[in-house]
Amino acid sequence: MPLKIDQADHLPEGFSVFEDLIGVAGIKQHIEDARAFSRSASPWLEMERDQDSGHNASRIKIHGCSRRFLFRCKRLIGYVPEQIARPICEGGFFEELQIRLVRIRVSGRGAVHVLFRIIGPKTLWPNFRELSDRMAGIKPRRGRRK
Repeated sequence: MPLKIDQADHLPEGFSVFEDLIGVAGIKQHIEDARAFSRSASPWLEMERDQDSGHNASRIKIHGCSRRFLFRCKRLIGYVPEQIARPICEGGFFEELQIRLVRIRVSGRGAVHVLFRIIGPKTLWPNFRELSDRMAGIKPRRGRRK
């Protein structure tokens, strides 16, 4: 099946890419909805905090969306990977960030691969990166490399 590519390259004024080319986590558990999403025309993605997840307060659902006649179709296809969702939720960035579909690919065996990026205001980028690095155990950089 051919690749479907969204207009992910267009960034709103004052926005930058926070995380790029991320695969949807848990897509195998939602494979039928992911396959239906992969066949839809003009697809896009939406994020939603998972308030029902008692064991993981940082869980973010990813819904595959499309239009069908006059109706909007919305399917749960998976989640933002935990190492990216934690700084988004715990740092209070969720309301400011947006998700953009990059690519949908269906393998010959029926596996669905959905790649996305997270974008947000450039002014939040340094705070997000610092928190993300700290949560990942990466030491902050001192000075600039030449």
